[in-house]
Amino acid sequence: MGGAGTGTQSVAGSGTVQTIYDLLQYRPDILVNSDDLIHIVNAAIRAISKRLYVLGSDIITGQLSVAIDADVENAYGNLPADFWGMKDKPYVNGKTYPLSPLPSQDVALQYTGTGEPIYYKVMGLRIYVIPEASADCTIVGDYYQRPTAVTVSTSTIPFNELFDDLIADYVEIYFRGPLSKTGNTVQILDKLIKDGVDLIANQYDRKVPVQFPQAVNWGF
Repeated sequence: MGGAGTGTQSVAGSGTVQTIYDLLQYRPDILVNSDDLIHIVNAAIRAISKRLYVLGSDIITGQLSVAIDADVENAYGNLPADFWGMKDKPYVNGKTYPLSPLPSQDVALQYTGTGEPIYYKVMGLRIYVIPEASADCTIVGDYYQRPTAVTVSTSTIPFNELFDDLIADYVEIYFRGPLSKTGNTVQILDKLIKDGVDLIANQYDRKVPVQFPQAVNWGF
C-alpha cells in the first residue's frame, strides 16, 4: 500500500538560498554568507506556508493518490510524507461522491463488514476508509503540502519564486532588527508575512465567478 503527492511546490528554475543571498548583496551592513541564511530562510518558508494554509491557498495544494489494499485486514493507505491535511473531502477514484470525515467511533462500529467506503479517517500519515473496502481502490483528492526545508545554499526555495522577494525582506529585517522605534521584530515580521502572502495568494487563487456569462447580450 502507498501513496504519493503530485504537487509541484518546488520546480526547476525556482530560486535557491543563494538567490536570496544575492538579493541582499546591496546591503554591506549584513555580513553573512549564504549558509548563514538557511535557518532564517526556513523560518520564512514555514511562516509563509502557515499563512497559505490559513488562507486555504492552492499554492500549497497537491493531488493525493493513495492505494487501499482490500485484502489486508483493517486496510489503510499511506499518505505522502509532506501531507499537511486534506483541503477538500477525498473520494474513491471512479466514484462521483466524496468521502465524509468519520463523525465518531460509534459510527465506525456500525460497520462490521466490508463494503463501499462512505467515511474516511486520517491518523498520522495513514488514511482509513469506513466501511473497509470490499475491493482494491484508490483514494484521490486535494491536500495541503508541508514545505520541504532547505539545507544548503543550492536548495530550491518552494513557491516557484512567488515569495523570493518577501523571503529576502524577511531575512533582512531579521538581521537588522526593527525598521522603526515602534513595534518589535516579531510583530514586524508577522505583518510582513501577512501582507506579502495575502497580496500574492489573493491573485493566485482567483476563481472564475459563479454563473459567469459566456457571452454578452448587446440587445441588437
